[in-house]
Amino acid sequence: MNLTTPIAPVKMPSMRPLSALDYRDVKALFEDIFDKDEFVHFQTSWRRRDSERSIGLFIEESLVGFTLVKDTKLCYIGIDPDCQSEGFGSKLLQTIIAISKNRRTNLCLVPVNNTKVIHWYMRNGFRISKITHSTEDGVPLITMNMNPYELRSR
Repeated sequence: MNLTTPIAPVKMPSMRPLSALDYRDVKALFEDIFDKDEFVHFQTSWRRRDSERSIGLFIEESLVGFTLVKDTKLCYIGIDPDCQSEGFGSKLLQTIIAISKNRRTNLCLVPVNNTKVIHWYMRNGFRISKITHSTEDGVPLITMNMNPYELRSR
């Protein structure tokens, strides 16, 4: 390694609520990450998104991740495959959790049936609230919930 070679600066991500102007970029990233059969659900989630908790993660004005929250449901969280395993998904998730805590609003989700993903949500404060056995393919449907405040008195 040449000691005179400059090291490229680390690009810091920024986050902001998604606007209508972000639709094309979010749609393109969504199509890179999720199955085609999810697209109809994406459309509904986009139109009915919570304007404060549906967030884009940008590096130098390029969208690399997003969350879509509708009512109390985290419908989608996605990170560009080239940017995964860098902590960006956790940053997005922790941001919407913080907003939910501030609003004292629950946040629920139905994760993919993948142990690694379920454990990731659990490490970030979600708990399994319901398991329903599917009659279609036999795969259990798991619902997870994050309560931003303790509901029971001590």
